[in-house]
This record gives sequence, structure tokens and C-alpha cells, in this order.
Amino acid sequence: MAKESKSSVSIPAFHKMLVLAQWALGIFNEVSFENISATLKHPSLEGIDENDGHTKFYHAISRSRC
Repeated sequence: MAKESKSSVSIPAFHKMLVLAQWALGIFNEVSFENISATLKHPSLEGIDENDGHTKFYHAISRSRC
């Protein structure tokens, strides 16, 4: 029986195999962490909200969550 070469076997990326990573993507209704990080890297999310003391980053994450 012939062996398959390693190049013909498709192995998913490590982060796609992690259950927790898939759960986190599901929470934000995203397919990749690149999409999430692009939104959350915006400079306007730096700093503290004067009204409640939470970070602006926190507010962005809590609004994204369904």
C-alpha cells in the first residue's frame, strides 16, 4: 500500500482546531480573529470612559457580543 506524501494531507491551522477559539469566534459571529482584531485595534478604543470607568475597548467588545 502506497503512503500518502505529507504535502497531499491538508492539516487545519492550529487555532482552528481549538474548541475555545471556535467558541470565541462564535460569540462575536466572526470567521477569523483577523476580522475581530482589525476592529479592536482602532485608536479611538484607547482610554477610559468617564461615565462608568470601563475602558472603551470593553464597551466595543460588549457591543459586539450578541
